Amino acid sequence: MLKMLEKIKDIQIEGEIELIKIFEEHGGLLYSERPYHFLLTSGLHSPWYFDSSKVLKSPTTAEKLAKKLVQKFKKLVPDKPNYIISPAMGGIIIGYEVAKNLGGVEFVYTEKDHQGEQVLKRFTIPLNAKVLLVEDIITTLKTIKSMIAHLPCKNQLIRDPIEKKIVVLSLIYRPPSEVSKVEVNNYKIIPLAKIKTPTWRAEECPLCREGGSLPIKGKTF
Repeated sequence: MLKMLEKIKDIQIEGEIELIKIFEEHGGLLYSERPYHFLLTSGLHSPWYFDSSKVLKSPTTAEKLAKKLVQKFKKLVPDKPNYIISPAMGGIIIGYEVAKNLGGVEFVYTEKDHQGEQVLKRFTIPLNAKVLLVEDIITTLKTIKSMIAHLPCKNQLIRDPIEKKIVVLSLIYRPPSEVSKVEVNNYKIIPLAKIKTPTWRAEECPLCREGGSLPIKGKTF
């Protein structure tokens, strides 16, 4: 059992427990008690933070995780993309490694524009490109939805063969505590691990409401 998880009882893991061990070993699994808790990229608050940059800085580890992710993808989806798209910055390394493992696939990434939307600034892709989306950590799909909204080839996104949902690969999927508040019906998220942790909207955060605990961005912790 993981040392940190022996102390904390508010987390549930489905899938690759080995992935969580890797995050802990690399210092990418963070739990914060008072006087701080985490402000996630999604805008939600949580005592838990997963920092993929600590894990993916190891080329060997990044390659190993991408290989596992591709294996899982191939079991579920027969279609092969010719482009992988990931968001900067967090998704770049794992997206590149997935493209390399698939072979014969181009890799490009989106960046935030002046309005905070994910757009292709440095690349162009054909309108008939078959695109697979890859992220490092997914919570609310906010980043993925922004990417899709600005892609010229929305109709060519890889979908699962049964439900015809848009496929998104990720290392970790951590759905919000109240998942009904998030629209996920149109997406087939394929993660190495699905992790349920307490998360709250800012206005509903009990740690903020009780006082004595300030929200901070995980990368500044």
